[in-house]
This record gives sequence, C-alpha cells and structure tokens, in this order.
Amino acid sequence: MTCTLHRRVRIACAARGWTIAELATRARTPESTIAGVLTGHRQCTDALARRLATALGVSVDVLLAGPPEHLADVEIADRDPIRTRIDVILAAASTTRAELAAVEGVDAAYLGRTPRRMSAVVVRHLGLPVDWSDLDLPTIVRDLLARAPANNRQG
Repeated sequence: MTCTLHRRVRIACAARGWTIAELATRARTPESTIAGVLTGHRQCTDALARRLATALGVSVDVLLAGPPEHLADVEIADRDPIRTRIDVILAAASTTRAELAAVEGVDAAYLGRTPRRMSAVVVRHLGLPVDWSDLDLPTIVRDLLARAPANNRQG
C-alpha cells in the first residue's frame, strides 16, 4: 500500500490536533518549507525528515515508510476527541470537511460546528460502521487505506 508523505503528515497532525503551522513551529522549520515538501515542490531532506519525526514523536522510518496507522496511535487529550478522530479519518480518506459538506449540500462551517452531524456524514460517505467511535483510531486508518482505490492512495 502506498501512502505519500503528504497523507502521512496530515494523519499525524490531525491525530495530534495540530495544523501544519503548529508542526512547523514544533519542528523549528518554516511553514513554507514543509508546504513545499508536501506539495512536491521541494525535496524532503534527511535533516527535515528527522525534525518532522522528532516533532511528531515518531521515528523517521515510521514517518516515511512505516504503517500509516502508527501515526494516528497517540493519546487524544488536547481537544474534542470526536472532532480529532474525524480529522484523522478525513486525512486517511484524502478528503476534507468542505468536500463532504458539498456532497451533503450543507455549509462546511455548519458541519464543522456539529460533530454529531459530521459523524453521521462520515459514516454514510466513508462506509464506516455506525459504532466507529468505539474502534481504535489506528484500526480505522488501516482499514480506510486498505479500502482506498489504488489511484486514491497516493494523496
């Protein structure tokens, strides 16, 4: 299974409740550098990979090539756990709240403010079991990546 650095970083940041800007601060790296690497406009140097991995609390091997679900295996303590789990699931599925809101025909801001509604949308559109919130996050990430069509796994 192929999982790009971009998707790996999105999963890891979402699990921690971080933005790319917060990752950049923690990695002591300009946000533009990280954005350039994630969009493919810059190469990820060994030094940058080490800084990102250290900031995320994982090994370089896990960040670059390990099972992606290991990036989501963190204690969710800093914000709403349902919202955090949804963010990780969206990152693993290579979609966004805005894309799901468009499919639902509702405003993305409304969807983001109502975790129960968002949860129902995620279950319906991503094919998760109704009791998804009882499953551990690494298992959900692994299952979503395994079900992704080959052309969607790159994201």
